[in-house]
Amino acid sequence: MSLLVSAGGIASQESPAAPPAAPPAPQADAAADPPADTDDDRPRRVHLIIDRHSEAGGTVVSEDLDEISIAVGDEVRTFAKNRILTIVELVDPEPGQTGVVRLRNGETFRGVILADAFDGVTMEIAGIRSFQPRTAVLRTTLEPSFEEQYRTLRKTIPEADHVRRLALCQWLFDRRMYEACRDEIDSLLEDFDLGEARRLRRLVEAQLSLESELPSRSDDGTSRRDGGSDSDRGPIALRDLLPDRILTADDVNMIRVFEIDFRRPPRVTVPQQTIRTLIEQYAAHPAIPATSEGRTRMFRADPIDLVRLMFELKARDLYSEIEVDSEPYALNLFRRRVHDAWLIGNCATSRCHGGLDGGGLFLHNRNSRDDRIRFTNLLILLRSELGPQPLVDFERPLDSLVIQHALPRTEARFPHPDVPGWKPVFTNANERLLADSLRWIESMYRPRPAYPVEYEPPDLRPALDESAPPDEPAAGPTR
Repeated sequence: MSLLVSAGGIASQESPAAPPAAPPAPQADAAADPPADTDDDRPRRVHLIIDRHSEAGGTVVSEDLDEISIAVGDEVRTFAKNRILTIVELVDPEPGQTGVVRLRNGETFRGVILADAFDGVTMEIAGIRSFQPRTAVLRTTLEPSFEEQYRTLRKTIPEADHVRRLALCQWLFDRRMYEACRDEIDSLLEDFDLGEARRLRRLVEAQLSLESELPSRSDDGTSRRDGGSDSDRGPIALRDLLPDRILTADDVNMIRVFEIDFRRPPRVTVPQQTIRTLIEQYAAHPAIPATSEGRTRMFRADPIDLVRLMFELKARDLYSEIEVDSEPYALNLFRRRVHDAWLIGNCATSRCHGGLDGGGLFLHNRNSRDDRIRFTNLLILLRSELGPQPLVDFERPLDSLVIQHALPRTEARFPHPDVPGWKPVFTNANERLLADSLRWIESMYRPRPAYPVEYEPPDLRPALDESAPPDEPAAGPTR
């Protein structure tokens, strides 16, 4: 296997409509005044474009009008500013903060900035993660956070302008900032008796009351309630009885790793430390270069080639260190043409498989566009058992119950049970949806891998009477 050196290119082809004004192009004179001191304790991180062939990134140790010193690993390097083409300030986004990434070829991308790191920028565009290598990025500009926008708007509105103050309340409500909205409405009602403000106040209270009845989620995906004893929380809401365990972000990434299609590879990142470990653990394997030069080239190789090598070596202990920065082909099909297109809207409703009557198949419907929810529902489809016929049949995709139960009863080999409110998904009006759903099943990795993800699908069916002897012994899992 040969490892090819990646020149670094564009990670995303999707350019948003009407992006904000792009940041200025790099200037030859980088000797600008040092930025003013702020209360932010985070160290400044910069990327220096020294000339056409040299670049360096690190944490600023010191800076004046003439020189800048940065820590690069354990080494401190000092550069004269008049010998640097550009000093690029790396940004530290708040969770969910949007921004604009400008590439060196002039393209711009707007989305949620997840990380602006020394090796590149990770962002999310329309729910899809993408990675832009530092060799392709010029700079990242953050847009004002919600709090900054809120403070700015509030300062510009006079207390006597009840029309604009009410519009600010509506703006907060539309962004689901209900507590801030309530505070603004209360302040407005102290000064003006507005019927529209009172109506909006009732809507806010209803939303806050609903949120207080719902369990919050901890980082591991489990449900929790903060504060107060069980006795003072009031009656239990039906939602509290529903399963609430979902996959973690690491679980999601692991499934992405196992579904990588090398014919249509996603963008991936392999950390340098992982490459070092790979070389150390498999140094005697013929696929690992024997020479120092060959091993050095591995650090400049295309990351997807490194992933292919890890699969060849079956280095499963290192799979979790692979970062999949864009959706693999099959999982992208599932997201767009199955989960979001019809599964949530038709099968995961509260009166169907998203409620207490879900039976042996329960699907999560809250925050359904969250990757952790999508992948949890995917794993539920792959692991749930409703009978001898699998929900997803990889040998005969059309016989999959998830497909059969979405067909009209007169056309299905395994028709959906006759229950009130059920309607077929795949009709003559949306034949393409059926074709895309079958294409999703056919494009999943073969032979089917066993994801190293600990998760047992919820089962809301009544428990069997354990005192009654079974008709025949239950078969155990294949070992």
